[in-house]
Formats: sequence, structure tokens, C-alpha cells
Amino acid sequence: MKNYAKAIQFGIESVQIKERIVGKEHPDNLMLLNNLANYYADSDHIKEAVDIYKELTSLYSELILSTFTDLTSSEQSLFWNKYYYYFNNELP
Repeated sequence: MKNYAKAIQFGIESVQIKERIVGKEHPDNLMLLNNLANYYADSDHIKEAVDIYKELTSLYSELILSTFTDLTSSEQSLFWNKYYYYFNNELP
């Protein structure tokens, strides 16, 4: 049996440390938040997982919108080709 309680504890600590160092919106912190949400989901703490996933959706959207205009049209096309389905079908 996996020790999700420890994973969650370490995940929370990791997020708190990373946030202090690089900020909440930094991609490295978003990755740690995603991992934490996965630990919650895997341990059947669905409400906590969903809350973090919703927060991540908002943070990722802000990050994408803030950097999207800096991309070339070719890079924008590549992005939409890769993520079109997700943005049109998965987001709440």
C-alpha cells in the first residue's frame, strides 16, 4: 500500500517552499501543485484534488495568456494544435 499521507504532507511542504522562492504562478510551482492534486486524487480525497485542479486551470490560463502574445504565429499554431481539445472539452 502506498503512503499517500506522507506524499500529501511532503507535497504541501514542497509547494509552500517553492512558492516562497519562485512565486505561486511559476511553472515549477504549478508542477508541484499538480503533483499534490494527483496525490489527493489517488488517495480518494477528491474534493481537495478538484479544488487544486480548478486553481491550476486558472493559474495555467493566466500564464498562457500572459505569454501567448510573445509567441510567433507558428508557435501559437503549434500550441493550439496540441491543446485545442483540452481547452474545448476538459475545462469547466
